[in-house]
Amino acid sequence: MVTAGASGDVVHRIVIDTGQPTGSSVLASSLDSKAEEGFWLAALRDRAPYPQAPGLPRPQRSLTFVQLRTGGSALLRRVADRPAVALVARGRLLNTELALGLASWPGWDGAPDAPVAESVLQSHVEAAVKGLRERARAARSSLVTVLSALLGRWTSPLTIVGCSDDDRVAIIWALREAGRRERERRAMRQWSFSTYELSDTDPVGALAFEVVFLPAKPDSDGGRRVVDLSPFARQDRVGPKVAARAEALLDWLLGAAPAGSDSDAAEGRLAGWSPALNPEPPPVESTQRRFVRAVRCPTCADEFDWFEDGTVFLFDETTSRYESAGIGSWEPVKQADARRRGYRRCPNPSADTPEHYLPATYADYEDPLVIGLVGMSLSGKTHLLTAMLREVYRGGLQPFGLRHAALDFRRHQAFRRGFIERLERGEALPGTGSEVVDAMDAVILRGPGGPRPITFFDVAGEDLVRHDVHGKAARFLLAVNAVIFVHAPEDRPTRGGFGENEAFDLAVERIVAARGGAPVAAAIALTKSDRLRYVPPADRWLRKEQSHLSATDMRAESRDVFAYLHHSGTTAALNPFPEFPRCTLHFVSASGRDASSAGASSRFAGGIRPARVLQPLIAILAMTGVLTGPEAEKVGAP
Repeated sequence: MVTAGASGDVVHRIVIDTGQPTGSSVLASSLDSKAEEGFWLAALRDRAPYPQAPGLPRPQRSLTFVQLRTGGSALLRRVADRPAVALVARGRLLNTELALGLASWPGWDGAPDAPVAESVLQSHVEAAVKGLRERARAARSSLVTVLSALLGRWTSPLTIVGCSDDDRVAIIWALREAGRRERERRAMRQWSFSTYELSDTDPVGALAFEVVFLPAKPDSDGGRRVVDLSPFARQDRVGPKVAARAEALLDWLLGAAPAGSDSDAAEGRLAGWSPALNPEPPPVESTQRRFVRAVRCPTCADEFDWFEDGTVFLFDETTSRYESAGIGSWEPVKQADARRRGYRRCPNPSADTPEHYLPATYADYEDPLVIGLVGMSLSGKTHLLTAMLREVYRGGLQPFGLRHAALDFRRHQAFRRGFIERLERGEALPGTGSEVVDAMDAVILRGPGGPRPITFFDVAGEDLVRHDVHGKAARFLLAVNAVIFVHAPEDRPTRGGFGENEAFDLAVERIVAARGGAPVAAAIALTKSDRLRYVPPADRWLRKEQSHLSATDMRAESRDVFAYLHHSGTTAALNPFPEFPRCTLHFVSASGRDASSAGASSRFAGGIRPARVLQPLIAILAMTGVLTGPEAEKVGAP
């Protein structure tokens, strides 16, 4: 029996019978309820059967990895004349890297009497990568053909025909690694795949497989890149420079470069590269440098390749400087401690931001969440963010199954002292300084969806509306995947009528353009709502605190906030609503009362009494997969 680890990060198994005339049904599972079984059966029912077309070959077994639009992932293993078996997980715990390494997992045939610890699966995957690399080396000629077809067209989904059954998973693994090196991880960021289908479209009309293997060439490409590896198949012509680049990528990935090659040999091997395809060829690296993945810096918004090279930067409190430290020869326990406390300098390829550093563990997490607070000056962004994070540190997310930890200890300590402790003393906080380009705080949240680092940005309202080329503070908008729009009851348009909020409008345009259609979660927070404590419908929401996730309540509150803003004529605050497919609205109060002047400063007489400050964050966490489950999938949905 394989049991779950203490962390609670587990993957469930389902055995699905596909041989009944009435359709697929669950034979056994490790899920906790019939409702969960029903959810996953509905998602997998049309994928589970293992079809075979007359006269066309079918592998003995196949592997299919899908990520659902409603949240969650499934890895389906189909074997001829046997029930299908699926590994399923809410949120982002089951990712492509894990899926690819589980093709040879010995636990597929075991009874699903308990969930499987993520750590158990991960240990197998780490060992399986060596086998995938060896198999990819054996399939190198096929990989050159496929890579040559993909270079410069990473946005195209891929259909492969005529591929050996044993090479398919290894080819997907190699393509994903090469794509990450090409800085194109956003182009095919899901990497859903199936090693055998009769059609290259998803049978249930969801996201089409990004990589799919077919037994025969389709009648039309349907906008996909089709590569036929069959013997004597006619291939599209590619130039020598493209072929050379594909060979060079495989040299880098598979370790096929001649032993002892130096930079001169590398120059000769890569002489055919085209700068138009990629101006920066893969470097010839020493064994001390290990490529981790491409990372987008939340501060400068540049994307760069993250390498582990045995060094970190440690901050020296006596000199207030970052000092480089070589930790490669240290004991593993000391290395881990240094990485947890240390930093890595961002290379800032655009060279347009002052020197800055990221936590040394930042690349350990596949999908960082960057949340920006947007609003006009004096809208209360800083007070809301401070009250929100204060509640997080006080354990406010524990009822939702989330635990927190600081990602950057120095930043966390500075934020606590400079903001939270001052607010707790009743001091009114100053507005965000102009041209502040760094994050306010960063935390790690651990829950059913796996660990997620979350970085929070709060930029001065005047910086959000700057148009000049020197305004860099709002650059974080290019990296956000979630945003909280902050509006106060007294906010008025920057100019014109009630239909314009320039901070909101410019932020929306920049985010939508930068993300290129990728989903962004949004929440609109009507802050300073304590001024509406006797005004319906705000009064009933301000008295209601929630310790569980309810999509019904969030929809009702969103409806009431929308109605209030529309009725009061401040429709500018609603401008972001139609631009984001998943968006919620909330009544919040960071302090519970207005500040009163006390000499040169302002104070909250009697202290602070925040109300509902966590609700916008909880909504964001549900919409981005940090919170999982049927309720989370409905939050913010139309």
